[in-house]
Amino acid sequence: MMQTEHRLLYLLTLLAYSILYAPQPILPALAEEFNSSANQAALLTTAVMLPLAIAPLSYGYLLEKISAKTGLILSCGVMAVCHLAFANITAIEQAIIIRAIEGMTLPVMLTSIMTLLTRTTPSEKLQTTLSIYIALTIVGGLGGRTLSMLLTEYLDWRLTFYLLAGFSLLLLPMMKGLPDHKPPHQNPIHLKELFSCIKHPSNRYLYPFIMIQFFTMVAILNFIPFRIMEAFDTDSYWPILLVYSFYIVAIGTALATIKMRRKIKDLQVKGGIFWLVLTALGLWSFSFDHLAMYCLGFTLVSGAIFANHSICSTEVNHNENKYSALANGTYLTFYYTGGALGSILPGLWIIQWGWNNTLYVLITGCIISTMTLLLYFKSKASLYERG
Repeated sequence: MMQTEHRLLYLLTLLAYSILYAPQPILPALAEEFNSSANQAALLTTAVMLPLAIAPLSYGYLLEKISAKTGLILSCGVMAVCHLAFANITAIEQAIIIRAIEGMTLPVMLTSIMTLLTRTTPSEKLQTTLSIYIALTIVGGLGGRTLSMLLTEYLDWRLTFYLLAGFSLLLLPMMKGLPDHKPPHQNPIHLKELFSCIKHPSNRYLYPFIMIQFFTMVAILNFIPFRIMEAFDTDSYWPILLVYSFYIVAIGTALATIKMRRKIKDLQVKGGIFWLVLTALGLWSFSFDHLAMYCLGFTLVSGAIFANHSICSTEVNHNENKYSALANGTYLTFYYTGGALGSILPGLWIIQWGWNNTLYVLITGCIISTMTLLLYFKSKASLYERG
């Protein structure tokens, strides 16, 4: 039974991340059709990620009290309506409003999925389950991006959102078979529990680390399509699709952390420093206007950041066992705060300082994030010493 539940939750994960990222690579097409600048078009990503950053804490609080199954059914229905509306927009402002509504709805879906996964998985299999989940977030994100690029290149970008609406409606009746897991805590949850995840001696360093990491990832994902079209003077989406295809390497690194965690002591710090080197090299590769270097950079950056994501999400759940939905909600808040900021600030920096100088700022951010990882390791070690 558990395997059937997990398969459906994994399908919903694919849908959620296809929805989240489908518009990202076709921002240049949307900007051109609606007479918008790159930064205006980039607001489509900000509009969905800003609510994602704000909502998970309150939704995590809510899902400690209500059924996650109910949240999944409602959110999937809202998504279907939003896709149909997006496919019929006539102005960029309409698209931004719809994406903001999706941003308020996606946290329900994502927090519900993670909550159900963690509640139906034995603790010894948690790393495996979450690594598979993260791998599927990558597949969903790549699938949504690939679908939108191919349909934009050969047919019409609007078809992407009709297809996503159809997939959402198809999954709705299947959710009736999900378990109606009741929250494990019957006593009222106070605000001190809501913020306990942030105050945890370890997580207060872990959360900023993943926030900076995802800031970097979204910065590249959001603005590389504009950079490729400008650098190579092309209107074709094939160069963007080629670069984005190397995103698939992130699946391997997310899954590899399962074995790495078992074999490498102190993976959090050793792995984190190793991934920092790869991320810095990847960002530096984007300073060369050559398609092969862009592919290399995308491989290194996406692989490194999602390896850290796989490790960090598991650490958060191990550090906070009492309120799993709150722990996951807090993690998503920091994660998507980084994404929301990364979807807009680098665009302003590019205008002010240029592409290469923006890359150097991102590299500096990665160095700072690794310092927070070292503080996390030190804090965790001190807790163990105290017993």
